[in-house]
Amino acid sequence: MVTGGEVAGLFAFVSTKVLGQYDLAPQGTPRLLLVAPNILSAERELEVNPSDFRLWVCLHEETHRVQFTAVPWLREHLIESAQSLGQGMVGGADTAQKLSLCPRVAGRHSR
Repeated sequence: MVTGGEVAGLFAFVSTKVLGQYDLAPQGTPRLLLVAPNILSAERELEVNPSDFRLWVCLHEETHRVQFTAVPWLREHLIESAQSLGQGMVGGADTAQKLSLCPRVAGRHSR
């Protein structure tokens, strides 16, 4: 539970710093995502020209799109690697054993 809280805190902090993301969309169409509130906050904090900064953010994320489309196997490789890592952390054959380590979760799981 402590680790979960630490991870949640880390994600909360990082989420305020993300300006954009090239979404690989494992079950869909990849797309460019921008986080408008974070971009506006960064523009104000850095005191930069909004048009130039927004163009820079878009070009940066577009660079990632070029990287993933220029190397045909890279998108699938990264998606498979992330899924494998996620399954190793959450699922797998020893899920019941992992759940038994936390009495509250184990109690809910056995009902």
